[in-house]
Amino acid sequence: FFPPSDALIYEEGAPDFSVIGERLATLHALVEGRNGVVVAPVHASLRRTMPRETLTRSYASVKVGDELDLDRFAELLVSMGYEHTEVVDRHGEFARRGGLVDVYASNEEYPIRIELFGDEVESIRHFDGASQRSVDKIPSVLILPSREVIIDGDNSRKAAARIRKELEAQAKSLIEAGDSDSAKRLSDKIEDDIQRIENLAYFDEVDYYLPYLHPDETSLFDYMPSDA
Repeated sequence: FFPPSDALIYEEGAPDFSVIGERLATLHALVEGRNGVVVAPVHASLRRTMPRETLTRSYASVKVGDELDLDRFAELLVSMGYEHTEVVDRHGEFARRGGLVDVYASNEEYPIRIELFGDEVESIRHFDGASQRSVDKIPSVLILPSREVIIDGDNSRKAAARIRKELEAQAKSLIEAGDSDSAKRLSDKIEDDIQRIENLAYFDEVDYYLPYLHPDETSLFDYMPSDA
């Protein structure tokens, strides 16, 4: 099932990561060429998402027995929108302590604990975030991006310029209409978001700016095989 994600765009606050994870899991399955039936409402199918080539290079696959460079793994997670915290509390976060890495992947119901012996992955398990107790052991895990957008140096600069240009036009219109207070509130809010995007920082409402960060108008149909 490919769910709609309109709430991610029009509501403030933390996004619904279960929706993000389900959408990205479907898109990744299509990228890998898996056979199956995709059930999707029309508005979910038409909703913009990240380009296929972006998702193709923006995931992590880890299995028991792999050698894992924790520094590079952490850098990859950050580039996929994960936030480094002391303890994982919600989707989109990861924590690192010695030879342990906890990741709360967008496409997983429970957080994941990856345990290393030296540079080798010794075990992977789901655990309960409240009790910290293991739920089950798994042989491998796929970690998809925490959001439906990926911010990098190139698209952040272009997106920031486009957003700032539109902001200036909207603020000017409000001022000309005699609503300077609204113009200031809008400018303050959007300028904060622009600075975060320029700093490659993810935040709760970053998906609102998907059309600026990924202007290619990619949808579910762009992931479908030609013979679908």
